[in-house]
Amino acid sequence: MFDCIRTPQGYVCILRVVVLPVNDLCARATYFSRLPEMVGMHRLKTDFAGRKVRDGFGLNFVCGHLRAFRTMDVPTLQLFHPLSKGAVRTNQYMSLQVMANLFFDGIQITLSTATLVALARNPGKKRLLRMAVIAVMFALLVDSAITILVFVVKLHVTLSTNHHHLTVEGLTGLKIVGDLMRKTVLFICDIIVVWRAWIMYPESCKVRILLVVCTLGCLGGLAVHSVFIDGPDRIYRPSVAALVPVCTLLTNIVATALVSRRLWTYRRNISRVLRAGKGASKIDMVLTLLVESSAVYCIAWVCMAHLNSYIAWLLRCTQGPLAFVVFMNGKDKNAVTVYSIIGTSYPYLAGIYITFVILALERLKNSEVSIDLSALVSHDLRCTSPRSVDSESPGAHEQTGLLAAPSIRSRPDVDCSCDVEYGCESPWGEEHVVY
Repeated sequence: MFDCIRTPQGYVCILRVVVLPVNDLCARATYFSRLPEMVGMHRLKTDFAGRKVRDGFGLNFVCGHLRAFRTMDVPTLQLFHPLSKGAVRTNQYMSLQVMANLFFDGIQITLSTATLVALARNPGKKRLLRMAVIAVMFALLVDSAITILVFVVKLHVTLSTNHHHLTVEGLTGLKIVGDLMRKTVLFICDIIVVWRAWIMYPESCKVRILLVVCTLGCLGGLAVHSVFIDGPDRIYRPSVAALVPVCTLLTNIVATALVSRRLWTYRRNISRVLRAGKGASKIDMVLTLLVESSAVYCIAWVCMAHLNSYIAWLLRCTQGPLAFVVFMNGKDKNAVTVYSIIGTSYPYLAGIYITFVILALERLKNSEVSIDLSALVSHDLRCTSPRSVDSESPGAHEQTGLLAAPSIRSRPDVDCSCDVEYGCESPWGEEHVVY
């Protein structure tokens, strides 16, 4: 090995014979083969004063690299290379995905904190609801941390050429944990959606059986989709990739239809009777909020499934953003679209949606207008006024309660035989508010 030493008289080259292992020789030979390219690159550069670099700089540069080459620690040698166009796009995709996840996670944490504060201010048995909000917030926070960690490791692997294959294989465990966190969030959101339709039909066995079947279908779809594909490309089949959106979409459609039917029944049979009171408008606001938010959620899932199928066809791969993995493992990794970035953040949107609905309903509950729905649990409208129309007194409305209306029996357009079931005990711990 030659060592170049600079002396006042010039440069002196000393030949040294060093016995190195084969691996060290290969690594040093790889490094030494790149010196001519680096020397040529530096000769074309100029110094800070704008003057041309003297020819002696090339020799100084080579001598410096030879000294570094001689003292190099080969086991920790990191060789970096210029990135290809595909690698640059992959890094862009990963960085944008991390930023999108952190943005949505920040919104979800803010809403969760506000929801927990609102729940703490209201008395009642709401332990399960608090646990659900905390579980969603914790799962998304863990998923964000895993996404950042995987991004850092992937970035190091992309920039380095001598990484060990165990570094990539070690990410499998992190990906499984992140996928489990995302599936947990989706299942909790589906449970809450099903439960708010469940409490509106306390005596309908058919409706409850339908809701149980939908819940089991969601759980089965998430479980099957969570199976790790240990193939060469680790690609989901189209039928497996469609389990999550199809099961979740069907469950939300069924729950939305049931809540919409209850809202329609309420407006047809009860709203006209209670239209003089402010409590009726509050019930209408609660049911309308549930229907509208569920409809928007279903539309978002429809758009999600449609765009996923379009991108899968466009990229000619079977795995799309709905696979809910950290990185796309399809055949074309260079395609970076807005949807492919937001699509993997959809569990965050589901958590934001369900937390926002809970917070909005808590705000409605704390509004100035209040109504006691316990009178609507097991009483018919025809039984609310025991007095006859002829015996009406000025204080009749105050003595018979909220639903007392002596003029009900004289109105043929009102169906007084409607049995109201809205005020059943809710999962939020109190009977006088429908959630």
